[in-house]
Amino acid sequence: MDEIEDLVRSTLVRRSGEVTPHADLAERVRHRSRRARRRTQSVVAAAVAAAAVLLAAPALAGLLRPSAGTEPAAKPALAVEPFPLLPRLALGGYGPPVAEIEKGRPVLRQSSADGRWVAVSVTSTPPSDPDEPPTSSRQHEVRGRAGTLTFGTTRTLTWQEGDGRWVRIQADSRVEVGILTAYAEGLDAAGSVPVRVPFHFDVVPDGLVLDNVTTAVMTFRPPDVPASTAFSDKLVVSLSPVEQMPTTGESATVGGRSVRITRGDLAITVHADLGDGRMVDIQAAARTGLDEAWLTAFAAGVHPTADAAVSAG
Repeated sequence: MDEIEDLVRSTLVRRSGEVTPHADLAERVRHRSRRARRRTQSVVAAAVAAAAVLLAAPALAGLLRPSAGTEPAAKPALAVEPFPLLPRLALGGYGPPVAEIEKGRPVLRQSSADGRWVAVSVTSTPPSDPDEPPTSSRQHEVRGRAGTLTFGTTRTLTWQEGDGRWVRIQADSRVEVGILTAYAEGLDAAGSVPVRVPFHFDVVPDGLVLDNVTTAVMTFRPPDVPASTAFSDKLVVSLSPVEQMPTTGESATVGGRSVRITRGDLAITVHADLGDGRMVDIQAAARTGLDEAWLTAFAAGVHPTADAAVSAG
C-alpha cells in the first residue's frame, strides 16, 4: 500500500459518518499530499539558503575584520588638508615652516637649532586649555583684534579671526613677546603650507580616520576612538632603521619585501624591509579590527616619500 492509498483509507474511516465518499476523493487526497510535499520542500530550501548565507558571512570582530586571505580594496588617494595660513616673517636661526596633522587638524611648526620653537593651530571652535595652566595672562591686541597672551612653561597668543576661525600660537618661553606678535601679524590668510606626508599608499585603510601626520609617522584611528597624539587603539605606520628588525616572529615575503610579523596582546606589527637600510613598521591595535592577512597585503603598498624621516623612537 502506498502513502496515497493509506491516506485515502484513513480519511474515509475518519469521515465515514459525515459524508458520502466522492468518486474523485483519491485525487483530492493526492492533490493535498502534493501540496504538503511542496510546502515541505520550500521550507527545506529556505533553511538551506539561510544556512548558506550564515556560513558565507565573514566573522566580524571590532570595527573592521577583512576576511583572511583578502587584499585591501583600492581606495581614492589620501587627501590631506594643508595648513591654511602662510607665515611671512622670517625667523632668524629657525628652519622652514613644517605643516603636520595633529589630532586630525593641520598645525604649523618652526624650530631653531638651539631648541626654540613656534607652533600655530587653527580651529573652528575656541582651542582647548593647555595641559599646564598658565602662571599669568593678559589681553593683547593682534592683527587689529583682541587677543589673549598667557605666560607659563610656554607663551601662548590666542585670537579669533574675522571669518570666525580661532588661531593659537604657542612658543618656547624664550621667544620674546614682540617676535611672537610680529609672527602673528605676518600670517597670510591668502596662502597655505602643504602637509608633506612621509608615505604614499597603494590603498588606504577603509573606515579609519587620519589622526596624525609627521615626517616619520602617520596614524589612523577608528571613528569611535578620540583624536589624540597617542598610538594606542590605532593603525600606526612609521619608518625605522632596518637594524631594529625583530629577530623573532613569523617571516614572509610580500611584494618582493622581506617581512616579519610580531604579535602582542594588544597589537599586531608587520615589519617590512625596504632594502635600503630602512623598514616600514605597520602596527595595528586590536581595536582597529584589521587582521594579519590585511596588514601583510597593505605592507606591500606602503612607499616612503622624499620627505620621510626615520623615526627617532
